[in-house]
Amino acid sequence: MVNDDEMLYELKRFVCPVHNSGISGDIDLENKTVCLTGNFELGSKEQVEELLTSMGATCKNSVNKSTDIVIVGGLGSKAWSYGTYGSKVMKAMELNEKGCNIIIVHENGIFK
Repeated sequence: MVNDDEMLYELKRFVCPVHNSGISGDIDLENKTVCLTGNFELGSKEQVEELLTSMGATCKNSVNKSTDIVIVGGLGSKAWSYGTYGSKVMKAMELNEKGCNIIIVHENGIFK
């Protein structure tokens, strides 16, 4: 049986998975596969990819089982079909439900 706290947590996670990703502290990007979504306060996606690559990450255009981290841009995107996120975050959530451990984090959680 699910209690009220668990139900509220799941609802919040669905509505805004980025803010409820459980991230605290620095994230090591060395040898991590990263996917970007949205528009970034830091700069263009190309600029963000260059920075991530210099930090040891590999950037991919889509989310799959080998994805370690989805970074959500602080400026969002008009194309997002779920209000506060789009299909890449939804795919990461679906894969996480199947046992993957994809971190979904706001750009401010990476670039402080």
